[in-house]
Amino acid sequence: MLVKRPPGELLANMWALPAMELKRGDFDGCSIQNILKNCYQIKINQKPVLIGEVNHAFTHRIWLMKLYHCELNKIAFRNEKVIK
Repeated sequence: MLVKRPPGELLANMWALPAMELKRGDFDGCSIQNILKNCYQIKINQKPVLIGEVNHAFTHRIWLMKLYHCELNKIAFRNEKVIK
């Protein structure tokens, strides 16, 4: 599934995997399920499984990403374009 990034932000209007920027320590007490539900209105069937980590360096920023596998249950996007 891909979502279109909002205008006016980094990589605006480009298609991307659902993602959320977190600062170190922000993840405490938050679950992937809650982040997907609250930010993208995505419900999943099971607990996500960590499948890898990726680092990507831009000239001005480094992304440290964790990749999870999960199955979608229901999508109810508001004002978003989605590709499954």
